[in-house]
Amino acid sequence: MIDRKVILNTINYGYGAAIPGPINPNLAKWYDGNLKTYPIDLAAAAKLLDAAGYPRGSDGVRIRINLDYVPSGETYPRGSEYIRQALAKVGVDATVRSQDFATYTKRIYTDRDFDFAFEGMSNLFDPTVGVQRLYWSKNFKPGVPFSNGSAYSNPKVDALLEAAAIEVDPKKRVDQWREIQKILVEDLPAIDIASQPELTIYNKRIADHTVGGEGVSGSLAYAYLATA
Repeated sequence: MIDRKVILNTINYGYGAAIPGPINPNLAKWYDGNLKTYPIDLAAAAKLLDAAGYPRGSDGVRIRINLDYVPSGETYPRGSEYIRQALAKVGVDATVRSQDFATYTKRIYTDRDFDFAFEGMSNLFDPTVGVQRLYWSKNFKPGVPFSNGSAYSNPKVDALLEAAAIEVDPKKRVDQWREIQKILVEDLPAIDIASQPELTIYNKRIADHTVGGEGVSGSLAYAYLATA
């Protein structure tokens, strides 16, 4: 029901790329663009919901859920409204809830008072740093924001994540992360939708401003104004 291309082209104004899994194209050597995806098929979705025990009621509604979005820019409320409309087509009635950032993080990561959240997560400069935190069962830590919020747990994925974190052979690490991605798109603890390119806009007189994996979040300790 949720069309990645609609969110990319309409909600994100075509900026970025639709992605099938948890790693985005910015991490090129780990990215797998050929992961399993599902077509938009309302009839098939209806059959799956029927089989799962959610028939349509007399009002056409199968189930009612809450959809919370992270309050960070206009992308998330617009995207949540699209998701609400998309789910309604198969009888899922989603109530979009908005709140300030502190209330959102407490609700999702401390109180666990949510059904479905719409938010963005950075891959950072390496998947062990930016992606492992989201799917490692040992990182399900109530009260800690932007960790394993889905409470996902798969012993095989845990073993692969831990092995990849200490693997010194670059090719083996890539293979481990490819396997992790294939498992995640089957288990589906999260639906990955779109990524945005990492860009830095700067005055060409400023030198050595982005020198590490932390990008523009770095200290700028070595930045200086270059002479002509």
